[in-house]
Amino acid sequence: MKICLAGEGAQGISHADVLQDIEGVEIDTLAGGIAADAEAFASERGIPHWSLDLEECLSRDGVEAVILTTPNQVHCAQAELALNMGKHVLVEIPMGISLAESQRIAELEERTGLVCMVCHTQRYNSAFREVYRQVQEGELTLHGITKKVDLEIKAFKCRLHPFKLKQVCGADARGNIMRDDFGISYAKMLGFKMDVALRISVEAIKN
Repeated sequence: MKICLAGEGAQGISHADVLQDIEGVEIDTLAGGIAADAEAFASERGIPHWSLDLEECLSRDGVEAVILTTPNQVHCAQAELALNMGKHVLVEIPMGISLAESQRIAELEERTGLVCMVCHTQRYNSAFREVYRQVQEGELTLHGITKKVDLEIKAFKCRLHPFKLKQVCGADARGNIMRDDFGISYAKMLGFKMDVALRISVEAIKN
C-alpha cells in the first residue's frame, strides 16, 4: 500500500518511524508545511516525492491512503479533500475543531464508503498500555475502599446572600492520605510517593 504522509513535525516522525517497519506499506509522498523541512524529512527517509500541495501528493499514481499529522485547524478540510479524492484517511486528534466539522467528516465517510480513522496516539504510549494491561488482568481495580480521613478546617465563613436572602457558607479544608491505603499503589515499586495532599473547598446555601 502506498501512503501519503501529511506533516513533517513530531507526529509525522512518529508515524514514519512505525510505517517503515510495516511490511507492504510504503510512504510514497510527503505533503509538508515548510519546504526546507519537508525536503530534509523526505531525503532522510527515502521518500521519493514531496510537495507543499496535499492535492498534488494525493494525485500520485497508486496512493491509496493519507495520514494527517498536520495542524489541528486544517484536519477537517484535508480529511474532506482526501475522502473526496477516494483516499482512506488516518487523522490525528482532533478530527475537527468543532462538533460541526467532526460531523461533516463522519457523514462524508459514510457517503463515500471509505475508511476515516481517528488516531488516539496515547493508546500506544507505554504508560497507558501498562495501565490497560493491569486493568485487563485485574491488577488495577476500583477497590471501593472507604476510610476515615481527618481534615483540618482552614477557613469557614457564612454570610447572607444579597439576592436569595439566605445564608451561604463556605469552607476550605486540608488533609493528607496515603493512596496505597485505598488500594491505589501503581508505581510504588518504582519509588513514586504514595502521599496525596487534599485541598478541598466547599460551598452551600441553606434551603
